[in-house]
Amino acid sequence: MAEKHDFSIPDLLRQLPQTSYRTLGDDFFIAELGYDESLEFMKYPVRFNGFMVFYCLEGSFTLDINLNSYEVSEGSLIVYTPGNIARVAEMDRSELSKLRFVLVASTEAFMTGIRMDFNQLYEDSLLALENHCIRLSESEKLLMKKYRDLAQTLLDLDMPNKVEAVKSLGTSIFYLLGTMWSNRIDEAHKELPARARRANSLFANFLRLVSAHHRKEHKIDFYADNLLLTPKYLSKFVKEVSGRTASEWIDSFIILDVKNLLKYSDLSIKEIAYSMHFASVPSFYKFFQKMTGLTPAAYREQ
Repeated sequence: MAEKHDFSIPDLLRQLPQTSYRTLGDDFFIAELGYDESLEFMKYPVRFNGFMVFYCLEGSFTLDINLNSYEVSEGSLIVYTPGNIARVAEMDRSELSKLRFVLVASTEAFMTGIRMDFNQLYEDSLLALENHCIRLSESEKLLMKKYRDLAQTLLDLDMPNKVEAVKSLGTSIFYLLGTMWSNRIDEAHKELPARARRANSLFANFLRLVSAHHRKEHKIDFYADNLLLTPKYLSKFVKEVSGRTASEWIDSFIILDVKNLLKYSDLSIKEIAYSMHFASVPSFYKFFQKMTGLTPAAYREQ
């Protein structure tokens, strides 16, 4: 079940102009959009509880997913998997007005009918790629347009078994996307020396653990134990690879999650502190002020 602070497909659809999208109830939609004030909520960290495919048709902007920033431009494609936190970086309104993009979203329940573990494949791309946002070739762009047109046509039809037809098309689309990502992974692997591949793999495993456990585990010892390393070695390794200490990565994941909770949940500040496993409310306040320069209440009021 989605937590109260997670955005769902109905939440997203309430933000969009009704003429911009086609849906299958609350489980699936496809929309072609320009950026306008209805999407201003994306300026703040937000977690979506489903899958999204974002394909940029025109314009450019910066998208943050968790702690990674992706430069998105014409022909860029991003796949978002459930539980991540996304935010659109601040941009000049004149630049935002140039944006046009296709957004496809589905619930996890709907995706059970698509027989491919794309979530795992997408995570595996961390091992080889610095950027989860890939650029499509001209032939890939044409192919994506054909899929988009067919999906919109199917959604407009009044026919039996429409849900099954869309799921089958979704299976085909995700196999196509999986092939694209696999090709990029193979290319990136060939360009990296063996030592760099091992370093990327270890760092990716560290980030994956932090993403999964940062709410409860705030200390580096937990992550070092899971990676069969000493805390001292892990700290040194992460600093060399990323320029940031392991503790800084952990704290950054925590503060991102807290900001999302303060902005979109109905939880009290005390409830947020304990849901994030802080020892006390004062220790939570101290941590938040150290990271942001604001009290949790001041950030929520902003």
